Amino acid sequence: MKKVIILHRYLVNKGGAERVALDDHNLLLELGYRSKILCLFRCKKSWEGNNIESVLEKKPKNIFIKLIGNFKIILRILVYKPEYLLTSSSPLIGLLSKLIGSKVIYLDHHPITMSPFGTLRSLKILEKKISKYYPESFDFNNYNLSKDINTLISQFKLYLSYFSYSFFDKVVVLSNYSKLEKRNLLNKESYISVPYFNKSFVNLEYIKKVKLKKKYILSVSRLHENKNIENIIEGFLESDLKNNGFKLIIVGDGPLKNKLKKSIKNSDNIELIGQVSDDALLSLYAEAYMFVSLQYADYNLTAIEAMLANCQIVVPHILYLGKSQYINDKNINFIKEISSKEELSETFKKIAKLYIENKPYEILNLDFYNYLSCKERRIKELLS
Repeated sequence: MKKVIILHRYLVNKGGAERVALDDHNLLLELGYRSKILCLFRCKKSWEGNNIESVLEKKPKNIFIKLIGNFKIILRILVYKPEYLLTSSSPLIGLLSKLIGSKVIYLDHHPITMSPFGTLRSLKILEKKISKYYPESFDFNNYNLSKDINTLISQFKLYLSYFSYSFFDKVVVLSNYSKLEKRNLLNKESYISVPYFNKSFVNLEYIKKVKLKKKYILSVSRLHENKNIENIIEGFLESDLKNNGFKLIIVGDGPLKNKLKKSIKNSDNIELIGQVSDDALLSLYAEAYMFVSLQYADYNLTAIEAMLANCQIVVPHILYLGKSQYINDKNINFIKEISSKEELSETFKKIAKLYIENKPYEILNLDFYNYLSCKERRIKELLS
């Protein structure tokens, strides 16, 4: 029985990356692996479960506590001696794991050219390559990304991360875009594996029962600056779809919660409803006609969930999962400038017109649904 450690820095919010880690962990247990999720800190109210282990009782507030936590993680790995280590956040710990014979699978969830402050895109050795291969992605203003302060320490840390890629046994990415990026920028081959979908969550039979979509525009994400939720609100208000009975529903929690509450207090057709249960979220997906997400990523979990529920989805044009895997192509509406409330407003109005004119929407493709929900496919792509 093979041992696997899934290394995740924090388990606090049940966001996309955390949900994927938990799903992979449960799949491994179900398929007979001895799997363990190991992290610095977890919120035990949200993250109860088998073989989920944190090394700190409180979320670390300074670098000294983080160093102690990382040292404890290294000791746990040395004692457990896993055959596989899956990590998306700790490449250097991954390198140390190789010293005890573990195969290190690096789950790369953030393409370098789409990443903000503090990531590899700010490493000087990569800047020239980025501007050569992806000149449009290096426009910070267009992509709403922050510029990194190129201090000596930050450059050293980034170089270590860059250097560590060549030692990973496997790099797993989420799109063909990211696969080509790793080849061009890091000279490293990678493999595409999109996350497994739990059929009990995206329940096809339930979705089929919803015969009429409602005038809902749904957004689901952590309430954080890099999700660009304020742009969504501005675009919706600009569209004036209130007069046609449309409502914007924002699901999630996070540091922007109070600020967003203030911005919508005079809008009776915008609801900020916080976190909801899986059943409630499925109902919203099934009932909503539109779904919007303006975060930059090459794979957007909530957008895929919404697409599987037959929503019209609105996403940035940099979402590079690839048209070959987007079976319901006609349901996807791309935004070129997320800071343009006029472009977002026009997109909302164009889609709303389809609803008002009672145009039929695309029906879920079963092949795609079954592909995403294949357990053996996911584990084979990760560990083979």
